[in-house]
Amino acid sequence: MYFRTKRIVSRSGLSLPRRPGNLAPPEESYIMTDKLNITIRIAGQKPMTLSIDREYEETARNAEYQVNRLFGLWSERFRDKSPMEVMSMVAYRFAELFYTQNAAAAATEKLLDDFERELDRILVDTARS
Repeated sequence: MYFRTKRIVSRSGLSLPRRPGNLAPPEESYIMTDKLNITIRIAGQKPMTLSIDREYEETARNAEYQVNRLFGLWSERFRDKSPMEVMSMVAYRFAELFYTQNAAAAATEKLLDDFERELDRILVDTARS
């Protein structure tokens, strides 16, 4: 497996910029970049290259899959719509889900904050008794 490097770090801890074509001496080690280049294809359009954090790859690939899945289903269901209209419907649906989930997360956070305050109050009252 090949990993691109951003900087060279010597055993002394000195960090040096890597220059193209300039190989590091054997005693220096390489640091992996945190970014990963992936290519995705949405709704049959030309492939897009994304630079993402490595830990985000599964999420990015799942998003690609889900968008393409819904686009395919709705293209079959709404044959009278153009691909652009179907993609607009898909984009709206995912935006709606995003904002619905954000609202639910905010409500959950408020509930947990209220619960924590009440629990703190009970514990303080119990400790005083």
